[in-house]
Amino acid sequence: FRCAGVEVALGTDLCPVCWHLSQQTSMGFACRLSGLGPQEALLGVTLRAARAIRRDHRIGSLTPGKQADIVIFDVPDYRQLAFRFGSNAAAWVIKKGRVLVDGSATGFNRENGL
Repeated sequence: FRCAGVEVALGTDLCPVCWHLSQQTSMGFACRLSGLGPQEALLGVTLRAARAIRRDHRIGSLTPGKQADIVIFDVPDYRQLAFRFGSNAAAWVIKKGRVLVDGSATGFNRENGL
């Protein structure tokens, strides 16, 4: 598909063989098993995933006017994200402009998930 120019989107909970909730794991599988590079894997879990669910007008990239959904990773280089199995490199999580994690679950509400 990639040779034909198809953009690859990555997700976490739709594969019945390896169900998981880690975007880092999705990126790792894509790089190790499918030959994607780290940049293409990162696009796959961000902008391309948003396009796949037709929400790229609101999410998927750091663009003025879009929702401020941001994850800041504690890695020296984004290319390491796909190769850090078994760890969670997310240091900060910001959802709709609100800090949910800053080393610990700050604004997370277990009742409604936000």
